[in-house]
Amino acid sequence: MSLVFVTALLAASQLQAQSCTVSVSIASTSTTPSTACFVPPNGVASVAITGTWTGTADIQRSTNGGTAYSTIQQTTANDTFVLDPVGVNSLVRVFFSTGTTGTLTGTINYNPTGSQGRIAYSNVPIGSVAYGSFGNDGASGGSTKIELSDLIVPSPGFQTTGAAVLLGATTSTNTIILALYDARGNIVANTATAGTITQDTANTFQQIAWSVPVFLAPGRYYLGSQVSNTTTTFRRIATLTFIDVVCGEVTGATYGTLTKVVTPPTKCTAAKAPIGYVY
Repeated sequence: MSLVFVTALLAASQLQAQSCTVSVSIASTSTTPSTACFVPPNGVASVAITGTWTGTADIQRSTNGGTAYSTIQQTTANDTFVLDPVGVNSLVRVFFSTGTTGTLTGTINYNPTGSQGRIAYSNVPIGSVAYGSFGNDGASGGSTKIELSDLIVPSPGFQTTGAAVLLGATTSTNTIILALYDARGNIVANTATAGTITQDTANTFQQIAWSVPVFLAPGRYYLGSQVSNTTTTFRRIATLTFIDVVCGEVTGATYGTLTKVVTPPTKCTAAKAPIGYVY
């Protein structure tokens, strides 16, 4: 008994220094929950629900080693949740409590503080030239368009609190909404839907915080920007110099109303997306 107890303590201690990423895939006909992700005391876990499905998804947590689980979040649509930390070891899983159709997919993530690599990830390499000469200086397509560009988050993932875009030479009283979409085009994070006023300093990055911080699993994401008018310019991605990025625009958006799903671009169209990063 003592040996088993010591082994259990050692395992828990080792797990506290490790990250956890669990892929979720549950058919509507299944009564089996996802694999659980171990989260140490005061650790912050993130759960992203994706897929094409109908029903009710429960995000559940156990604080007694998996003997019993309680539902802490519940959703009937794709969404992302950052779970409040608890002061003990816990297990987090997803359960398709009332599956109707389709397959519920997603990820559960925990990464220890300090293991996230860089402090920011950009859509293009930044720093080779002065900001005032970077890319093309131009205005957005208007308030009904969302401009998208991809960026890659490597392993072990990244806790993001906001995004930034590079302003151009002309500033005004525009407001801007930034959003982040996953590889399928589902929204992951967004800034205030009322818009944030663009700053007065030309050729500088403007950072805007997400409404809620989000943990990003490794993979491809799309940084989106929507601008209230076409006065303020931004330093924009130029096809001829940035060959390893895709960028383009989505039409038919309504400014101030969050667009939750987009169709990601498959090539790069010049001057259709600002240079930016997540931080």
